[in-house]
Amino acid sequence: IMDKTMKIREFFRMLFIAFLAVAGLTACSNEDGDWESMKWKTDVKMEKGHSISVPVKGGSYLFTCRNYGCIWFSDLQENGDYIILDDFYQIRGKWVTADVDNNVLTVTISPNDSGKQRTVLIGVSAGDIFDSFTFNQDFQ
Repeated sequence: IMDKTMKIREFFRMLFIAFLAVAGLTACSNEDGDWESMKWKTDVKMEKGHSISVPVKGGSYLFTCRNYGCIWFSDLQENGDYIILDDFYQIRGKWVTADVDNNVLTVTISPNDSGKQRTVLIGVSAGDIFDSFTFNQDFQ
C-alpha cells in the first residue's frame, strides 16, 4: 500500500511541476503596451518616421519585418482619404498596390501623372503592435 501511495504522490508532484513549467512559459507573453517595436530590413532610404520619397515614375519597395513572423495591413490612406480594407494581406488603392506574405511587405506605387504631389500611408500590424510607412511621390 505504501508503494502505491508513493507512486500516486510522485505522479501528482510531476504533474504539478509540469503545470508550473507551462504556466511559467505562458506568463511571458506580451501584455498590452509591452510589444517590441517592429524592426525592418530594406534597401529603401527612409527618413524619420518611415517616410519614403517616390520618384514621378513610381516604383516597387520591399520591406522585411525582422522580429515578427506574420504581419498584416491595418490602414491605407491615399492623400489623406481612408481606403476600406477588405483583405488584410493584399490592398489595392487608386495608385498603390501592396501585398504581405508572412513578414514581407511589397508596395508598388504607380507613375504620377496627376500634376500634384501624392501621399500614401500604409499601416501594418502584428497583433498589438502597429507601424506605418508614408510614401511621398513627386509630380512633373
